[in-house]
Amino acid sequence: MSQITALLMNFVAPGVWAASELTQPEIDLAAKTGHRLLRVDLAGASDKTALMDALARDLELPEYFGKNFDALEECLGELPEQSIVVLLNGTELWKTDPKSAQTLNDIFTDAAIVVPARSYVWVGVAVAKVPAIPQFWSSL
Repeated sequence: MSQITALLMNFVAPGVWAASELTQPEIDLAAKTGHRLLRVDLAGASDKTALMDALARDLELPEYFGKNFDALEECLGELPEQSIVVLLNGTELWKTDPKSAQTLNDIFTDAAIVVPARSYVWVGVAVAKVPAIPQFWSSL
């Protein structure tokens, strides 16, 4: 069983996770289990400005989104429950602007506590502060 599948099947608690990839079977499973995958492509997001642009674009945040971390925190509360925000291509951000990447991760952590029906997954990013979804589910 893949890491994201374990999350979709509620074998791990919602929160902030790291996973190796997002596959078509996981996308299909999300639809079947009532989860909404919100993919954010961070390719080229090497600083806070580009990060905020990517989040606004891919999460379809409202026009009043102020493109700062406080505004993001407020807008995350408006995402549908059972949402999983999947961050793709985030390696560059962690390398070039680790402060913004860590702040984003902290905001996701807080948001997952406030609305536990949502999760946030960094795909393909090996980040020490982001736990990988436990590998023992792969034997199921």
